[in-house]
Amino acid sequence: MWAYERMAAGAPQSYLPAGEAERRIAAWIEGNADAAELLFNNLEPVVFRKFLALPALLDRLGRQFGLAPRMSGSGSACFALLPSGAPVPEMVRGSAKPGGRLASFRRPRSPIEATPQTIRRLEAISDARLADI
Repeated sequence: MWAYERMAAGAPQSYLPAGEAERRIAAWIEGNADAAELLFNNLEPVVFRKFLALPALLDRLGRQFGLAPRMSGSGSACFALLPSGAPVPEMVRGSAKPGGRLASFRRPRSPIEATPQTIRRLEAISDARLADI
């Protein structure tokens, strides 16, 4: 896959150094770090350079709701650890795929669909991100 090839081409700089990974784990075990700090994906920078809407969306969710959203694997899904009582409907309104349904945003037994308004919001975020480049 193109993302893995590009990440490998940038090695060793494209990988989280082992010492940093161990520091994060030790801090979490000692109770000095939140579990979200353990989450790191070496493929994010590679994928984010190609798909500009992803970092724009994750940045917005992070700023607006105090989350640490992450991308899984090579980008088939994004996720965040949500606190109890998180305002899921409000999060959904800004999280749709352009031209489609929300990829994966649900409470147990209660899937939430994206609306056309949500899709327009994501497109506006993407346009704003492109203007910054």
